[in-house]
Amino acid sequence: MDRILASPHFARSATLNRFLRFVVEHTLNGKDQELKEYRLGVDVFERGADFDPRIDPIVRMQAAKLRARLAEYYAAEGREDALVISIPKGGYIPTFEAKEKTAPVSRDLQSIAVLPFVSMSSEVENEHFSDGLTEELINVLTYVPGLKVVARTSVFCFKNSAKDVREIGTQLNVRTVLEGSVRKSGNQLRVTAQLIDVTTGYHLLSRTFPREMKDVFALQEELAGAVVGEIMPQMGIETRPVVRSQTGNLEAYNLYLQGMFIAGRDFRGPKDSVAIFTEVIEKDPTFAPAWAGLAYAYSLMSWFLMMPSKLAMPLAKSAALRAIELDPQLGLGHAVLGMVHCIFEWDWEQGEKRFQKAFEVQPSLASAYTCYTFCCLMPQGRFAEAIAATERALELNPLDTILAGSAIFTYGAVGDYAAAQRQYAVAKQANPNHAYVEAALGVAHQKQGNFEQALAMFRTACALAAGRTWELPPWVRLSP
Repeated sequence: MDRILASPHFARSATLNRFLRFVVEHTLNGKDQELKEYRLGVDVFERGADFDPRIDPIVRMQAAKLRARLAEYYAAEGREDALVISIPKGGYIPTFEAKEKTAPVSRDLQSIAVLPFVSMSSEVENEHFSDGLTEELINVLTYVPGLKVVARTSVFCFKNSAKDVREIGTQLNVRTVLEGSVRKSGNQLRVTAQLIDVTTGYHLLSRTFPREMKDVFALQEELAGAVVGEIMPQMGIETRPVVRSQTGNLEAYNLYLQGMFIAGRDFRGPKDSVAIFTEVIEKDPTFAPAWAGLAYAYSLMSWFLMMPSKLAMPLAKSAALRAIELDPQLGLGHAVLGMVHCIFEWDWEQGEKRFQKAFEVQPSLASAYTCYTFCCLMPQGRFAEAIAATERALELNPLDTILAGSAIFTYGAVGDYAAAQRQYAVAKQANPNHAYVEAALGVAHQKQGNFEQALAMFRTACALAAGRTWELPPWVRLSP
């Protein structure tokens, strides 16, 4: 218990520290029958002899906080503890449960995290290019059937990290990690890449690719093909990864990569990325991924109430249709159309077809599984499928904050409050100040009947989201 009380979850709260110690020591000393609400109010919270628990909810409120804090502790630094202490709802007597030892996690060789490639020059422009190369390699690999590819937002959490790749592989639950560096001088590129088996630390691949900038797409295909050849040697050459929907405008390409990176970053992301994708399309109207990115950004603006759905969703649909017209294999375009069909047009059958097409053409596209959960499965009461889709998304993108918030909401909606608390603890480690995460746990508390805690979470979410309003694009006008 001393380790729990010394943890950051309890060290900063003298009240919860005292509460947990009191109930545990009384139970271990055989005095658990004394753990009544009145006794706790007087002895722990110093309410005085006239304390009336029917009027003053202090004990119930603090007990809810204690349960939440314990869940957070066991999801983080206490995850390896051999003994789990919990306070069952409806009482104040703690239980003590020995945690069963689990077998080591099996990590399939056919799984990979592409870490941000390091720019070997100091110019910001070159760093953006290195990030973009990383992003596009991830995107190319997501089209490979049977290969689990961790999404960009999770791997970019390790940008400039000093962590050992084996530790990163364990955290992301992958068998292989690709890392490398980019040296760019004028029109000349020199990309160095290493593919590492994180269970042994051995290099599976180490190569240098000297190229000209005009050959950047061929470089991506060659590097992705070399990686897949090492991880999945059973694949035929006809199913090797290829770069889709290329553009001859390198400036447009770099802008597109920037737009995709910031689209889901925070509440400013969707609005900022709309402007970027619009600029990309002006430079190259036939670049399909930019149309898909624009569609996704508009759908996010609708979802987060940054723009009225009656304006945002038709714009999202129009952009998604154009993307698929240019490239029918763009998973993101199909996923956005699935959203529009389900939650704007209420056409469940067409929405289902679009989502299944997205999974078929791009099986490792994490955002598609999240959209499927919220727009198609949850509204129809298909909760078991919603949990499965959520966990697939988390497997592909374990450190994404918006996805984590969505998972918290899903777990809370189906009544799995312990899972919601665990996911909240993970999300707070990745991003401690995200409004969506706070609001999602608030919904879980509300459904559980913890209204005081729900209100507190909602107030925090409102404070974090303050000022995030929507504005109409200049080409859209409301009818009088």
